[in-house]
Amino acid sequence: MKTDIASAARAYRMRLQEIARAPSLATAVKLARQALEIEYEEPRRGHVSVVGGFGHGSQEAYVSLEVTQKVTQIPVDQARKIANNILEQATYAEQDGALMTYLVQAGWDQRRIGDLISHLRAFRARYRSDLAGLGLADNEEPPPAPSAA
Repeated sequence: MKTDIASAARAYRMRLQEIARAPSLATAVKLARQALEIEYEEPRRGHVSVVGGFGHGSQEAYVSLEVTQKVTQIPVDQARKIANNILEQATYAEQDGALMTYLVQAGWDQRRIGDLISHLRAFRARYRSDLAGLGLADNEEPPPAPSAA
């Protein structure tokens, strides 16, 4: 999977968390092999990366922008894609925040919430990839959902 550097870093981190929680050595090895398939593309001139999240400390949704140069001119179509990406990430960040707040009030511990949010974000990324026609490997299985216990 090729992606921007910020998304690759997030994907690596999520994969490492999944490896740490793997129920067996075979599962950990499978997850490690999948992590090795994550590649990032060097940023191009005028590249913009947009990532949404929810701050554990601040308890606020945020959108992070990474731009490879301070001033850039981009085609209108690319500007629209970036604007849509910003809106999409802002929506995801707000949804993550609402879900986290609800789960805290329902008595879930932070680790379980973090696991669930990590799985949700990985699912969203795969879902968006499938919608974009990039698809997943036919034999790739989604990570196991966190237990409800």
